[in-house]
Amino acid sequence: MLVRRCPRGVRSCQLASTSDLAPAIAQLPAFLVPSFASAAQEGEEVRQRDAVQMAPRGRKRVAGARNPPTSFLPTSPLPRLRPSPAIQPPDLRRFSSAAGRRPGSVEGAGDERVSFKTRQETLDIQSGKGKGRALDAVGRLEDETGAAAPSNPDEPLPSSEDAAPTPQLGRRGPNPSEGYVPRKYTAAGLLPDPVDRDEMMRRLHYLKRRIDLEEFKAIRAQLGRVRLLTDPEAVGRLVKRAVECGLDYEALHLVNATAARVLNRDGRPADFDDSFAPIYTRALKYLNQSQRWNSAAAFSDAAAHFSLVTPDLLALRMSALYGRQRYVDVIEAYRLYCERNFDPNGVIYDTVAAAHLLNSELSAAQTLLGEKVARGFGTSFKTCLMLLEGMSHYGGNKIMEEKMLSEGGEDLLRQGRALRQDGRVLNRMLSVRASRGALRDALSLLDFYDFRGYAHELVRSIRAIAVPALPPPPPSSPYFRPTPDSSTVVALVSLLLRQQRPDLAEWLIVNAEEQKITFNDRVAAAILRIMLTNGDIAGVEQFVWGLPGGAATFGGIAFPALSPSTAVFEVLFQGSLTHYGVDGTNKLFRQFATAYKSAPRVTEGMTLALTHYLTLEANSQVHVPAEVLLNVKDLTKGRARPRMSHVTALLKAAWKRDRVEQTTPRSAKRPVEQQFPLPAIDPPAPTTEQPFPRPRPHNPPPKPQPVYIPPEASLLTEQADEDPSSPVSRLRQSLTQDHARLTREAAQHVISNDYLLRYIDAKWEYLQTQVLDLGMRPTFHHVAILMRAYLQVGDANGASLAMRYAIDELDVEPHTAFYTVLINGLSRLNKYEEAVAAYAEFRRSGLEPDRNLFAALAMSFALQRDIEGVERVFEEIRRHVRAKSPTSQLRTQSLRLTTSASLSSFPAAILTPYDPLLDSVFVTILYRVLSVNHRYLAAQELVRDSLDKGMVPDTVLCKILEKTRSWIRWKTNLSERLGLPGVEGGPKANAPKLTAFELDELRVRNLENLLRVRRMLKKMVPDAPPRHLRALEAFWRKAEK
Repeated sequence: MLVRRCPRGVRSCQLASTSDLAPAIAQLPAFLVPSFASAAQEGEEVRQRDAVQMAPRGRKRVAGARNPPTSFLPTSPLPRLRPSPAIQPPDLRRFSSAAGRRPGSVEGAGDERVSFKTRQETLDIQSGKGKGRALDAVGRLEDETGAAAPSNPDEPLPSSEDAAPTPQLGRRGPNPSEGYVPRKYTAAGLLPDPVDRDEMMRRLHYLKRRIDLEEFKAIRAQLGRVRLLTDPEAVGRLVKRAVECGLDYEALHLVNATAARVLNRDGRPADFDDSFAPIYTRALKYLNQSQRWNSAAAFSDAAAHFSLVTPDLLALRMSALYGRQRYVDVIEAYRLYCERNFDPNGVIYDTVAAAHLLNSELSAAQTLLGEKVARGFGTSFKTCLMLLEGMSHYGGNKIMEEKMLSEGGEDLLRQGRALRQDGRVLNRMLSVRASRGALRDALSLLDFYDFRGYAHELVRSIRAIAVPALPPPPPSSPYFRPTPDSSTVVALVSLLLRQQRPDLAEWLIVNAEEQKITFNDRVAAAILRIMLTNGDIAGVEQFVWGLPGGAATFGGIAFPALSPSTAVFEVLFQGSLTHYGVDGTNKLFRQFATAYKSAPRVTEGMTLALTHYLTLEANSQVHVPAEVLLNVKDLTKGRARPRMSHVTALLKAAWKRDRVEQTTPRSAKRPVEQQFPLPAIDPPAPTTEQPFPRPRPHNPPPKPQPVYIPPEASLLTEQADEDPSSPVSRLRQSLTQDHARLTREAAQHVISNDYLLRYIDAKWEYLQTQVLDLGMRPTFHHVAILMRAYLQVGDANGASLAMRYAIDELDVEPHTAFYTVLINGLSRLNKYEEAVAAYAEFRRSGLEPDRNLFAALAMSFALQRDIEGVERVFEEIRRHVRAKSPTSQLRTQSLRLTTSASLSSFPAAILTPYDPLLDSVFVTILYRVLSVNHRYLAAQELVRDSLDKGMVPDTVLCKILEKTRSWIRWKTNLSERLGLPGVEGGPKANAPKLTAFELDELRVRNLENLLRVRRMLKKMVPDAPPRHLRALEAFWRKAEK
């Protein structure tokens, strides 16, 4: 165990017995304890039932079904996970009903392009591109947003979600009559009914390339009049053309209805499989190639509904389910594939291994890859993409990545077939490294690209971001090097924005457009992110409005016409929430729906942005976003459902609020606003009328307060008095039923929760069993949380040893956050010399200082009442941080304040180089130091000057101003009651006295600052009343219809 190996060697003030560790972890739900979520717990009877229901009629199931490999523990005290919904046996009467839901459609799926028709002309949408569309560098269609790689290149996991496995195959309305002819074709344009089957088949063979919904209905009505709706060949031709034209729902309903009619009429004929399996196979091939995963999963579920089991259908089903993130169903489909004694190929091995990786089953994936190698299948670029994407769930594997870059001899290099010469592999590796924070490793990949044609100064500036600096680029290689494409540019833009360099990101976009890279929706979304970083929400709206007509411009470059996709609308939704709130965002999207006569449907990216927005307020309640997420899941019929990313956002906001309010059980009871010494308040002096103090009444002792239970605790464990119908309880059940899997970031917030894991040993235990034992690499966040836990109980040596152990034994790279926690904790323990020594050690480490480190250092001097020391820290900040842009948090606060106040210009906090006197954190520190040194007027002038220059305040500064106001009121009352010309300004005898005039002036200045801060904070509070949320849900419900 890691707890036993950790060389702490010091006492643990929170030492728990062995019996306390297991209950602390066992009370968590299964989706937060992946080592207990064993597939074996579902029972062999569930597997046998699923296999029988998937088997075709008249066939016997192969005996000796083997269990899928897994790395989970065989037993667990936790309740068992509910099995995935099994595919029910077909009910043939269902297909004659007139009610149902739309399983999948190109025009609204969460992972596909949204088709918009302008008032002037019909835009060329995804469904009309045909099969011959080129693929971009990572294997996606260049004009689409694929689900396998989400719109944000920093997130390697798919971002879309699926509907329920059991298909709902009914119609939204009654079928058209056999004599149905659309009004637009009554005069001309529709040929008369064919005389026989041959003529109808000839018409279907020479059917024009593009048909719309009205034409499809007319042709289907003709098939009914010539009695060919039970002919699989005729129906298959029409279904093929309908899928190519984006009429996925209509095509699915037609083929399902045809199969139902055949089964109702003849039972199950001998040629049923041979007749209908090719229809579903052709549709799945095209949908998988187009990465329309919603529709592909619906077709696959429908084929399984009719017990159509062929090698091609199962292979295509695995790909479709993988695109829909249904990893448990992918593993189950592979098990059935092996039970039928089908021979898997290399692509199937890669898909199933990636599903095991993303399902937190590392050992099972390793076993499967070993079986693939033993069977002689080589490593292709798809294998590399799978490994890079799957290992990102565990924090990446640098050794594996370096091996990919080093493989390939002289022959492969001359032929241009080495892995490091494949742009798709380099793009995925660049995105994965950037997403896990390995900045230097990510930028080192630029040496493998050919940047000829790009500005030399641009490439040099991008390389200079790495710390420590990268060596000079190698001379031009005689071998082939791929040129940057759209995926490369998008990944680099995300990396630059994370480093607060929107100027370089805009320069890169302009240079890339001059090199004629493909302009797709991912590039358009990257441009929107650059605009939002600069606070140009008006430019974002103008860009999106101009996309369909080719009028979008950025950086002086005009971009070609492009139909807006969900990737574009997710970025627009996130930015409009920040600037306009829920009501303004709803109005903006309604304008788009009115102009385009079609509404963008809700996606998981939109719900995640809304969750982040609703949790910005310090007093936010978890049941509000939980209820919204569940309502969205219901109105989308499970297509957009809650995921672990939503839970992570809720937990992050919860623990941040608890750290500010200090309401969770902690050893340190002082809130953040009280961490600096306040002026001591003298007891009131007795007056002549009352020479002695009044006797105090004998009040009963205060009753013990009940143990605080954070509202987010229901997400993690079931409470004793919990209402099962509450939104939080239902959200936890939904995540458990959907087989949600723990992520590294979610584990970080679980460890930081003192309500569940109060003891340090319990935190180590969770880190070992739920992170390390599953193959995940801990981040600096996990280590910093453990170090902070040691410092809270006064164990500075334990915190230092935990940091050394993480660096030496766990291969966690040194990080600035380690020294920030050490300096802050040592200062709180009054060990100021050790805090200075920790900063000196940090300077020798070569790491780059950041805002949090300087804040901890300034706090150390503030606790010593050293004004000169705090000012020296400010000068250090100006030397190291002035050349950089403001932090993302400060920028977001400034933009929210600006847009809510309807200002014509942005605050100086985001327009000027970074200055600590424009940052409320450092202004608060200096304010407290001036106050404890009795320079009260100087402290008020500091706040006033910073506000005038554009500082964005926070709640801590507001609370401190309120405490100062209470102190002034008490001093004023004391002076008036005693009739003295002045009062002492502090507890010490040598403290300067404040006259009545000075007190009055101090009161006026403090009140002015306090009112200004309160007004600004009120404008920054997220505006999301229930009526606005209901209006947004109503708009989404209408869009789904």
